[in-house]
Amino acid sequence: MRQTGVAAILLIGTALTSPAQACGGFFCSQRPVDQSKERIAFAIDEVTHTVDMHVQIFYQGDSDKFAWVVPVPGVPDVHLSTDLLFSALDGQTRPRFELTQAEVGNCDGRLYSNDTFDTAVVFQSDSAGPGGGDTDSGPGVVVLATGQTGPFDWTVVDATTTAALVAWLADPDGDPATADAYQVPPDLGDKLRPYVTGGANFVAFKMTKDADAGDIAPIRLTFTGDRAQIPLVLTSVAAQPDMRLEIFVFGDHRAVPDNYLHVRINQARINWMGGGNQYDALVTEAANEAGGQAFATDFYGPTSSLRPFLWSAGRFDLPLLRTTTNPADYVGLLIGMGVPSGAVVQNLLREFIPLPQAAIDAFVSDVDFYNCMECYPEYTAMVAFDPVATTAALDERVITPLHDAQLLFDDHPQLTRLTSSMSADEMTLDPDFVLNETLTDPVPRDYSATLFYDCSVESNPFAAPRYLLLADGTRIDVPSVSWFEDGAQSEADYVPTTPMPAASVIEDLSEEGDGDPVVSNEVQINDAIAEHNRLVHELGGSSTPTDDPDIAPVGWRPCGCADTSLSPLPAAALALVALRRRRRAGAP
Repeated sequence: MRQTGVAAILLIGTALTSPAQACGGFFCSQRPVDQSKERIAFAIDEVTHTVDMHVQIFYQGDSDKFAWVVPVPGVPDVHLSTDLLFSALDGQTRPRFELTQAEVGNCDGRLYSNDTFDTAVVFQSDSAGPGGGDTDSGPGVVVLATGQTGPFDWTVVDATTTAALVAWLADPDGDPATADAYQVPPDLGDKLRPYVTGGANFVAFKMTKDADAGDIAPIRLTFTGDRAQIPLVLTSVAAQPDMRLEIFVFGDHRAVPDNYLHVRINQARINWMGGGNQYDALVTEAANEAGGQAFATDFYGPTSSLRPFLWSAGRFDLPLLRTTTNPADYVGLLIGMGVPSGAVVQNLLREFIPLPQAAIDAFVSDVDFYNCMECYPEYTAMVAFDPVATTAALDERVITPLHDAQLLFDDHPQLTRLTSSMSADEMTLDPDFVLNETLTDPVPRDYSATLFYDCSVESNPFAAPRYLLLADGTRIDVPSVSWFEDGAQSEADYVPTTPMPAASVIEDLSEEGDGDPVVSNEVQINDAIAEHNRLVHELGGSSTPTDDPDIAPVGWRPCGCADTSLSPLPAAALALVALRRRRRAGAP
């Protein structure tokens, strides 16, 4: 079996958010972000045939119970990454939905304002090398490399059998008296088997002795390859239902799923009047219509328009920091240089500028102490501060990861964002992503529509008929404002209720060509919209809801969810796609 440039991930532990912060100091109240996602950023270099993978790690629990097993090709380079990379990527590529409101004729009074509904999260603005090598670590397992990177101890091993790998994870040093086991599920072997038989090596991560869960940072792995792969078979061990997947791929061309299907979203199903805040659920539904194994492209375009200010030459004056012996002055320089706040920096300050016991006895909190160290000269004088060691740790854990993250935008001309949601029972195949130079049209993050109040029919804007006009010219009729108000219904969840798929097109893409259409739902969608408009027209702009079952539910679906009468991709189409997958993998 050919082992391509892949990386697979198994994170043992409880999902938790990574904190995002903004204030004048480094210790502020923490604002959690969504914890139900798996975010991975890849950079594919087709010249050097290397893949850079950045993985955001979510974990809550005791540090001694943290274990992370990553199947990889060869022996990768291991470095730290930064959470700010993922904040920048999400903030600049997450779809945005702009609803412009307008009137036909002359409305009595101004009912609305021109609002833009935006679901985007706004972006606010050296590791140890391989050691050891080819060390025999028991029957069937060879240790290829070891090292320490930030808060992680890691070991790369080659295993000849799944049983040997599981045994090594249970007792890495071969001494039953040593409590050094990786805390992995007892049934892990079945999920590891395809990777072992496929020839993958494994990087096993633990936390260092003095680290805690607050020290966890994203990891960057660099290995040989020309494609990116997500290890969903292995991830299924701890996957949540409909786990959100957000994949970012840097490269020279657009990234596409090679062995999964691709879906285009039906824009008539977007809840425009709610700012598109159900978009993620719509992608999940579209993927389910494609049989559960599919991705949508949220964005594809040049990185030149996206580059965040993560790092620049001269921004961080490390020589000055190394010679600043006063800890209060040192922290002031960090703030002045724009060193980002967050758990990594907070824990670094706690480690190298510990709060003296005298301050604790005086009931000085760490928030007060670290945010205003110049206010407590009597306590900072008690700290044996080493600016050289502190700066070395800052460089490894914060500055270099920011530099490497900036290079992703600076060195790669294109970025693709792909999303999906999958449950454990759907994670039976690891999705491959490849670069396709044929598909050159950008996929913008911005969606737009206009909501018209037809005051040529009724001058009272509250009772006037309305309609949505999508960017492609599709018209979707909408009941009047009074109809919603009298029915105590929210416009924010409004989408047509006639049976209509979430995917407008389901297609099979690969590393060349325009792709093969598997299902086109254009006719079904147009017929559904026509029927929907007919039923809304029967309301006649009336403000009084009707008891007629054919009319009352028009335009109203509180959950914005799928019509259960719709079926997923036909079995024949799935069989065709499965055949293509086998051919691409080289199977008979």
